Amino acid sequence: MDIGVIVYCAELEAPALRQTARRILEAEAARFGVSLEPAEVLLRRGRSRSTMHVMAAGHELVRHLAATEVDPLAEDSPLMVLARAGALALVNRVEVAGDVLTTGVSTPESDDGVPRRIHVGQ
Repeated sequence: MDIGVIVYCAELEAPALRQTARRILEAEAARFGVSLEPAEVLLRRGRSRSTMHVMAAGHELVRHLAATEVDPLAEDSPLMVLARAGALALVNRVEVAGDVLTTGVSTPESDDGVPRRIHVGQ
């Protein structure tokens, strides 16, 4: 399943998810001094540059949804929709790539931004 289909399904379940995610991403990009212009995003991703603002935005999105929902673990809450979408994307990547995932994010073991293989379960 394509990640676009997963995101589309998540938006059908929780329509405000995209606007909330965009607002948080814009705030984190500003905090890190990163441009969200399409040309800059494509250039940065093409060079496998670190996307710390994206990781920070994902973290803040989860925190925001957990803090603002009356029942964040309810079946139809945006947090659970996001969790299902993320879990589905993860399982899909594992199915396609076997037992490994590829990441382009710098880690303490790889501060050069080069994609590394991470074994599931580590």
